[in-house]
Amino acid sequence: MSRFRKMLCILAILIVVSIDALGENSSKLFYPEYEDIILGEKTVFIDDDYITLQEYIKLLDIEDGALSRFILMDLDNDGADELILEYSVAQYPYSYFLLHCTDEKIYMYDLGLRSFNCLRTDGTFEYASSAMDNGIARVDFTKADTIIAPIVYSKEGTKDNIVYYEEKHQINLAKFNKILEAQWQKDEPMWLEYSDDNILEVLRKK
Repeated sequence: MSRFRKMLCILAILIVVSIDALGENSSKLFYPEYEDIILGEKTVFIDDDYITLQEYIKLLDIEDGALSRFILMDLDNDGADELILEYSVAQYPYSYFLLHCTDEKIYMYDLGLRSFNCLRTDGTFEYASSAMDNGIARVDFTKADTIIAPIVYSKEGTKDNIVYYEEKHQINLAKFNKILEAQWQKDEPMWLEYSDDNILEVLRKK
């Protein structure tokens, strides 16, 4: 092997190692901030305002409402985990709080059960705005209007019919159902029971 090729190989190895190291550091970067939020020592940014998690839950003013489960998971494949908190009412899932860090701020998104349901380990989930408007999506935190980015979905057509799409390309009902069946076969992530002590222990171990 020529000296030039050896140098290229070494450079390629260094690049791979650097990328892997960046991924490891990135996935751990925001855990102290998440810990501060759980402790009520740091605010989140939601609805154009800064507020603590505890204050936000208090403002919901829902009887028998409480955080029930949580999970750390990289939803957008950027190398950093989001913190997902399940909020339940009378022990039934009601909505999900997605905490995401960007621009040195922690953003929180409150997605109702119909907007964020049946999460899978690849970051995809199901949503349903109506009987006609539903499907499979993933999150896109770069979008200005909504973070829900549909992948395979149905929507009302111009003739009161239902039209099916995959990545904006129209498909038939049979293919739509086949994709849904494959989605249901995907692995589910492992949720953990929520308590301040439990979540802090997980965050500090990362």
